[in-house]
Amino acid sequence: FEVEDTKSWETLEKILLWLKKNLGTSMNATVNMLRDKMLQWFLPSDLPSYLSSLRILNILLRNFPVSIINIITDAEKIIMESIQSNEKVIRDLGCRTLESALSINDMPFHYMCISISHLLFSDTNLPSEGLINAVYSVIKSAPQIRTLFTFAEPPIQRLSKDPSSVNFKLFDTCLTLRF
Repeated sequence: FEVEDTKSWETLEKILLWLKKNLGTSMNATVNMLRDKMLQWFLPSDLPSYLSSLRILNILLRNFPVSIINIITDAEKIIMESIQSNEKVIRDLGCRTLESALSINDMPFHYMCISISHLLFSDTNLPSEGLINAVYSVIKSAPQIRTLFTFAEPPIQRLSKDPSSVNFKLFDTCLTLRF
């Protein structure tokens, strides 16, 4: 089972959905085992383990969101760390996982957008380019969630002090959020 082989993960997801259809509530034990493995494999220092953890979280969010209720804080931590990663493959998968989380109406994942907004528009530290790119890509692919992100005003002051590409991308993200 190769971590970056999306076909294998899609097959796993199809098998889980088939089992869910045929096993009903007795499927909970399998889902709980996957959830526990996801938490165990969340090791930012081990790329394959980290990616596996994110892939399982994404599958659970899309198909078994109730299984995440007891570990919602852990799920948010995994997502927040992944979208801030310097590794593009982790950040990309983190973006897809964030989109999955935000698409669930009955769970409070939208509060993550407040945390993300604070990270993006903090006066004390500059957000990473990875975080800006992650938010930008999520907004572009799921524009209906852009209203969940908030900020007082675009970081024009920051841009005038430091006209780096990171600040231009942040400013562009602000414009995308507003309009």
